[in-house]
Amino acid sequence: MALHRGIEDKEGILIGLSDDALEKSTGEVIGPEYPKLLRVHCQEQRGDEEEEILVTLTSLEYFKVAGKGPRMASGTFNPERGILELKHAFTSPNNREWEKNWVAFQKSGDQEIYFVYEWNPLTVGTLKDEANNVIDLNTAIGTPHSFKYLRGCSNEVAYQQEIWFMVHGVGKIGYTYYHKIVVLDAQTLYVKRHSYPFKLEGLHTEFCLGLDIDEYSDTMTIAYSVMDGSSVLRRVALWKIEALMVILSAPHDETAFRTPLLKE
Repeated sequence: MALHRGIEDKEGILIGLSDDALEKSTGEVIGPEYPKLLRVHCQEQRGDEEEEILVTLTSLEYFKVAGKGPRMASGTFNPERGILELKHAFTSPNNREWEKNWVAFQKSGDQEIYFVYEWNPLTVGTLKDEANNVIDLNTAIGTPHSFKYLRGCSNEVAYQQEIWFMVHGVGKIGYTYYHKIVVLDAQTLYVKRHSYPFKLEGLHTEFCLGLDIDEYSDTMTIAYSVMDGSSVLRRVALWKIEALMVILSAPHDETAFRTPLLKE
C-alpha cells in the first residue's frame, strides 16, 4: 500500500513521511520492509543524555520511476504513536541499482551513526551529505573470503566492549538461507570472531532482524521469520553461541565452512 503521506509496511506499521523527505524524493517509497532499530545515544547541550530510536529499512521500489531497484531509508520511530518519520532515502554510494541490508550502529562513547555497507571487505560509512542523502564509505577492513556471501542483517548489540551482529548468507543450491554471528571490536571494528554458519529451524527460508543479549542470564534472544510466514522468538544460552565461534588472529584470516544446526 503506497501513499505519499503515510505508508503501511508489511507488518502494518504506519510510516509517516516528513515534508522535508518528500521534497528530496524523486519517486515513491513503496513496500518498506526489513526494519532494524537502533537506540541512538546523543548528548544534548544541557549535558543530559537523550535517546531516540533510529530505524533503517529497505524501500523495496524506491526510485522505481527512474528505473532503479531497492534503496535504503532511515528515520526516527515514536513508539508511543507507532509512527516512523522518514528522514533519509539514501542514494547508492557505488551507483548500484540494488541496495539492501545496510546496518546502522554506534561505537562505544561515539555519537556518530555508522552504517555497515557490506562485509567483504567490512565496508563502513557515515552520513556525508545530509541534504542529498549521501553516505561516505570511509572504512574498509579485511575479512575472511567467505564474508563476501554475507548480507545485513540484524540490529547491532553492544556487549562487553564488542559489537555483535547476526548476518545471513544464501546458499547457491535451492537459495537456502543460513546465519552467522559476527563480533567486532567496539573501537577498531576488526572482526574478533565469527560463528560457523548455522540454521535455526533447518528450513529453507529463515530471516533474522532482531537480536539481544541479556548479560544477567547469559542468553541471546533471536527474532526471526520462518518461510516468510511466521515469526519466532528463540532464546539460546550464550555458551552455545560461543561454542560455534572461530577466533581470528588477524582481520583477513580464512576459516572453514560448514553448516551445523543450532538446537535449543
